[in-house]
Amino acid sequence: GAMVKGGESEVLMATQHAYVIEGPGVDVSVWAARTGDCAETLRVSWSIAGRTAGGGTAEEGTHYKKASGDLMFAPGETICNQPAVVQLVDTEFWEPVREFTVMLDGVLNGAARIGKLNTTVVTIVDDDLFPVKKKRSKRLKKGEADPNILYSHIYLTPEEIDDWPLIWGFLSDRYRRNGIHAVICTLYKLVQGLFPTAAAFL
Repeated sequence: GAMVKGGESEVLMATQHAYVIEGPGVDVSVWAARTGDCAETLRVSWSIAGRTAGGGTAEEGTHYKKASGDLMFAPGETICNQPAVVQLVDTEFWEPVREFTVMLDGVLNGAARIGKLNTTVVTIVDDDLFPVKKKRSKRLKKGEADPNILYSHIYLTPEEIDDWPLIWGFLSDRYRRNGIHAVICTLYKLVQGLFPTAAAFL
């Protein structure tokens, strides 16, 4: 925002982006800060915008639990004394990254204004295995673990390496969302799982 003059106070999010890995009982904390005159008590409200409100691809109830509330600043505090906390929903199956936005809505009491940097975009990184057809290796007894399965965000056995359309689709998604570095890391994991000896020389 603009420079804050003496006697004025501006409230903004402490960070514009936050990343969190999905999991059971995981939540994300978002903090706000204020600049300028911090002598008085200040209370501001916050809420979440997901897919339906144009705040990202995450959906309320499916990827995060509904939440809103107030953030408090005691006299002299430049960071709110408690963060905005959003509980994530641990989805059962693999999904691409999802995003939602935590927003500062307005000043409830105190002399301040909401600044331009009034949002934090939260990115949820999925912790589930990438889904493919699960073929079992031959000669495995019922209930026996398959040593050929690669446990990663790719879930493949050597027999499934011919499923190139699926692998290509996954790598294209990683490139579009996370760039070439993510594709290289994914390919390395794939080679490491299928050819452990060869991967040692990469």
